[in-house]
Amino acid sequence: MTWETHPVTPDRFEDFADVIHPNRRATHCWCLSHRLRAQDVEQLGQGDREQAARALCARDRPPGVVTYRDGLPVGWCSIGPRVDIARLWASRLIGGAVPWAPVSGALATEGAVATVAEPPRQPSVRRA
Repeated sequence: MTWETHPVTPDRFEDFADVIHPNRRATHCWCLSHRLRAQDVEQLGQGDREQAARALCARDRPPGVVTYRDGLPVGWCSIGPRVDIARLWASRLIGGAVPWAPVSGALATEGAVATVAEPPRQPSVRRA
């Protein structure tokens, strides 16, 4: 079994799409909600999230990586510099401590896709 991971460039876009969005529904998020604001989706893809994702893949810094097992695309991770990820850039909680960050990912297993969009939240503690 061999594993490879590569940046999601335009020539790997279909592999990325096969992992995160095999049915290609128009309303699918395309892992953009952390990275782009609504006006950015409008500007990059004329309101079409798939086209906005394609535009990101054509940039000098692709929006993440796609992972292959034995030549088949099986995983995706959105990772990049904080300045490229609108929600992190605007965050007052994170500050300047995180220059690069993974923000979402997916792993295809036996025809299903498991996604991770945010780390689990800490449970709140209530004291009596």
